[in-house]
Amino acid sequence: MAPREYSAPKAPASPPGLTTALIYLRPVPRARLLGMLANLGVFVREYQTLPVLELWGEAPECELALLAGLNDPAHIAAAERLVSSVTPAVVALVPDEVTALAYERVGVLKTVRDAELDGALVAAIGSAAQHARTRRETGRLVDSVAVGDVRFSVQAGRLEGNGRGVGLSGTELKILRRLTATPGVPVSSSELEGEVQDSLESPAGGSELRATILRLRRKLEQVGGNPLQLGTVRGFGYVLVL
Repeated sequence: MAPREYSAPKAPASPPGLTTALIYLRPVPRARLLGMLANLGVFVREYQTLPVLELWGEAPECELALLAGLNDPAHIAAAERLVSSVTPAVVALVPDEVTALAYERVGVLKTVRDAELDGALVAAIGSAAQHARTRRETGRLVDSVAVGDVRFSVQAGRLEGNGRGVGLSGTELKILRRLTATPGVPVSSSELEGEVQDSLESPAGGSELRATILRLRRKLEQVGGNPLQLGTVRGFGYVLVL
């Protein structure tokens, strides 16, 4: 069954209006970072201090925290406090030589290294926009998304339908979570490839992205879903049709 095709999109990759607290616990390429956030329509409040919880009291309307840190235990503890007590939409910005594992263990939404800032930050902002939109509309985070007759359990990383369930790999989860963040709005292949390349299991770029989309379509079909809901946008990327 051939995937459905759509005309090229005019909508932006991520919704504007997101407010972020940019917390500097280490030096970063500030001008480049602020320029990227401005291009994404993100309003920024900048901070260069700890403790984080007291800091956050000055900006309760922020929907995302970008924490520029190192493998310093105090920096990781700050990220954990943000995730557990303030907002789960926390993105850690780390140098290339810093391992992401310590930050991932405390539940940050994404870890972005300096070398991959261009692609990975766009994807992180898209995920944060989904969290922010859900908080505004329902006051809580998305636990699951209906994809036609199939339930996508975001937290558990599973597709469920017809009394069956199938697990998703780390790469599949990232791609589906990004597509469900903006249903009906096409997402570019380059942005999705950033998600693929950020995964240790998937270093192969565009070819791996196509393979991941194919696996997701097969898994949708396995649980009674319609694989055509993962549509191809010719010359651009992919779109999720709910």
